Amino acid sequence: MQSTTQPRQYPCANSSRTWHCPNEDKSACGGCRLVLTEHKKSCKSPYMKNFWSPSWHTEGRRPAFINNSATPYESFGSAKYFWGNMPAIDILALEQNEGSDHLQDLNLLFAASGDFRNVVKTVAAISTSYNKQLTVTLNDLDLDIVARNAIMLILLFAVDDTAAAVDCVLHIWYSAQITKAHIELLDTSVRPLIEETCKKIAEKPNGQLLAKAWSWGNKAIRIVLSKEAWEATLSYLSLPTGLSSQGAHDLRLAVTLAPERKDHLERHLYALSPSRRVCFLRYRQDGILLPFGYSRSAYRIPNPTFFQKSDEWPLKDSADPIDGWAINDVMGTFVGDLTNDIYGKLYCYVKDILTSFCRRAQTLTISFNIFQVDATSLVDHLSPGTFARIESRKSVMNSGEDRDMNVMMKEMKLVAEYLPPRPNMNSNNQYFIKASFAKPFVRDVDRYLGKYMEKAQVSFLMQVSKARVKSPNSIVDKWPARLKLRPKQPGAQEEFDAAVASKLNGTECYLEWQRADEPVKPFW
Repeated sequence: MQSTTQPRQYPCANSSRTWHCPNEDKSACGGCRLVLTEHKKSCKSPYMKNFWSPSWHTEGRRPAFINNSATPYESFGSAKYFWGNMPAIDILALEQNEGSDHLQDLNLLFAASGDFRNVVKTVAAISTSYNKQLTVTLNDLDLDIVARNAIMLILLFAVDDTAAAVDCVLHIWYSAQITKAHIELLDTSVRPLIEETCKKIAEKPNGQLLAKAWSWGNKAIRIVLSKEAWEATLSYLSLPTGLSSQGAHDLRLAVTLAPERKDHLERHLYALSPSRRVCFLRYRQDGILLPFGYSRSAYRIPNPTFFQKSDEWPLKDSADPIDGWAINDVMGTFVGDLTNDIYGKLYCYVKDILTSFCRRAQTLTISFNIFQVDATSLVDHLSPGTFARIESRKSVMNSGEDRDMNVMMKEMKLVAEYLPPRPNMNSNNQYFIKASFAKPFVRDVDRYLGKYMEKAQVSFLMQVSKARVKSPNSIVDKWPARLKLRPKQPGAQEEFDAAVASKLNGTECYLEWQRADEPVKPFW
């Protein structure tokens, strides 16, 4: 991926929701390292204090997430997952595996894709020396996700102005409100294609899967949906009748800054650095992915791919675009002096990787097949052949052993090497709560994985499927969120602090499977 080391230019931050100054802002505050004209509000914020405490602590009460009716991870808001909650990965890693001089076509399958961040990262990373056919199959059962992925891919392929396409896709992906220019691109580049398809299939029976393909030179997209799904996809380009910009803003705030979720919000804020708290709350407030001081005045049209209902914000309050990208990559994005503007860095990083995706797609022969079916029946809709990679996901519940008192005490002892106990701590103390939520990062995850593999009879599954778990991994780190350094090693405390500030917990695991030419024997 190409990334610039030239200073980014930000518009002046002397603006409101409805007006902006046309000049550039070239300075950063020496304290908060955010745009200078915004720093008075930022630097004076109580969240900028190193020793800020959550309100439940200052008020001497038990936090709402510790009681008999609410679990620590209780969700709030609607049940849609438009953004990934694991950092994007390159599922191909071509140079480390087949090699950059690979001479065969490649087929990739994302069986339950979620958003298309892994696709973007994978294609952007393909070596320029590879010049064969790349076929990507994207499937998800949730039409919201399928429609959004299809709309964004069409924009990236159909719009000749790469910068305009990338800007539009970034905001369709991550911003609750978009601009008139974005709507115009949707209306001129996407709507005519979907409308024409809907007209052609108007007399087809409901339930029948219907395919439509488009091509733009060496790039092609084929979408397979039911008649009802095609018609619903068209609706993602329009807003519900009567929904205003302010109305959409209020719907979102009722979830992202819900008063009843204050303790849950402040629990997360306590794990963040001071400047990151301010940036996090700015995005919670306006829901527009832009640099901190960038004017929001042009972003006055609710994003129709989010607002399909006039009375609902579809995401959970915990949804955060930063969760879908590796924090080290985001923080390493060069933005000049504005080093603490983490969402500004994310904005630049996503723009860079989308631009790299477009540039690589221009020189590849690349085609997409998009489905909306249950992953278990996907094989019935695929052409005969093999895939170089199949990406799939599974959520696994805890065994319960992590609640054993001996295990808990052992883990708290390990956590204490990063967060030494303080005087007068109790179960309501914010420091104690932070330590409690850090326990999974020091857990013996290999032991738990072995117990799960045995319980799930993975050895038997490997024998009947003629596949084996590869060891070691050659595509992605097996334990991507696991602490790599030991306490007291240089950088260990910073690694721990960054881990606790993330939404991960250290138990996330990637298993890589490969075909087995010989009978498989258990390896644990």
